[in-house]
Amino acid sequence: MLKDIEVSSNAKLFSVSKNVEFCETDMAGIAHFSNIFRYVEYAETRFFQQGGMSICDPAKDQKWPILSVNCDFLRPMTFGDEILIAINVGRIGTKSLVLNFFICKKLSDGREEDVSRGQLTVIHAKASGEHGKIATAEIPPDFKSYLREYLAAADCD
Repeated sequence: MLKDIEVSSNAKLFSVSKNVEFCETDMAGIAHFSNIFRYVEYAETRFFQQGGMSICDPAKDQKWPILSVNCDFLRPMTFGDEILIAINVGRIGTKSLVLNFFICKKLSDGREEDVSRGQLTVIHAKASGEHGKIATAEIPPDFKSYLREYLAAADCD
């Protein structure tokens, strides 16, 4: 449950909620696994926006491509379930960061049940020359300060 997520005493936990839509389910009425990553991206986008950063801003030539992702699927989600997607920061590097994500669903009695959790590693990148190539870039200091508020452990370059 979200209240049980371990974070350092000063760290915050960012969360958003949404409902599982019918179009996100398979023939058994269970949310298709690929949608879990969409839910995480939904939360990640809002987490970045709250910090004044866009996940992809062509005007500022900033991008945040995914380097790796892992996810444990603990329990199914079904059509109509209200879910909470939470994010905290696992690591802040010079050019990359690790986001921890947690998804739980609200039960009819008001409790929450863990359904998925994992990590997402993203890199900060900018265009490098022609043909759409990109190169890593340092995370801007002001955004790094925002990220530190959500740091789950004292692990920072």
